[in-house]
Amino acid sequence: MNAVREILAHAFPGRTSGEPVALAGGRSNATYRVRVQREGDVVVRVYLRKPEAAAGEFALLERLWGKVQVPEPLCLQPGGGEFPAAIVYRYVQGITFRDLLKTRDAAAIAEASFSVGAALAGLDRTAVGTSSGRADVASSAMLCVLRGARACASSALFEKRLGSQTYVEYTRFVDDLIDAFGNDDTPAGLVHGDFSRTNVVVDRTRSGWRVAAIVDWEFAHNGPRAADIGHFLRYERPDNPRIEPHLARGFTEGGGTLPIDWRRLTRLADLASTADGLTKNDLPEGAEAELLEMLRATIQECATQ
Repeated sequence: MNAVREILAHAFPGRTSGEPVALAGGRSNATYRVRVQREGDVVVRVYLRKPEAAAGEFALLERLWGKVQVPEPLCLQPGGGEFPAAIVYRYVQGITFRDLLKTRDAAAIAEASFSVGAALAGLDRTAVGTSSGRADVASSAMLCVLRGARACASSALFEKRLGSQTYVEYTRFVDDLIDAFGNDDTPAGLVHGDFSRTNVVVDRTRSGWRVAAIVDWEFAHNGPRAADIGHFLRYERPDNPRIEPHLARGFTEGGGTLPIDWRRLTRLADLASTADGLTKNDLPEGAEAELLEMLRATIQECATQ
């Protein structure tokens, strides 16, 4: 807490700040909401895992501000001195999409899902690179993802979690996909990298529920544009679609283009991210079972198409 106050004192000299309130969310960084004199509520995001990521995320927010629904960036503290690495951005009123889902308000969820699709279409049209060091990708963005998914198979922990039968099915599945996409020229675009329901803030407006901000851009990179859709729809069930139809309509009406097999492509674009989670030692409770279920579902549903 003292570090947060020191960061704000440096960012806003001569202004008093209130008591920092920790915000729920990311496991890698600490995020606080604080009221600053003459500034209103701001968010201080302190980088605990990768301090060097602060500068890259702040620079990306500056480039996206005014083009995509992101919080207004206010100050960068790069770290390396008396303060930890951190960024400060303006607080955006609203709730996470995940919390909106908990209300089970079908009309509100439909409105917000449409807005998410429109926001993704806007991101799709935004030609903004990243400073993450991963801007140079293969000519086929999808092929790059599939190679990343195949690399996960070299992890002993990944193999153990899948079990011998599923592991063999997975490697064959990915190898077949790499062959199939060998001559593909899917273009790369800006990908959020962690487009989860907790990183989308929505708010109720006069015209209904709308996306207020997309936050936590630390993992942004260039890749297949379908990846963010796939990540957001990870837990959507085909027999009970609460989000997908409205998101797809928002995306197309927002100017985006969905190919005929877009559902399959979004699942495949999210494959490397799902597989990579199963290589991690410190998964939260219940995450391993969820990731395994998604991986098996992707193999079953996409291998037959």
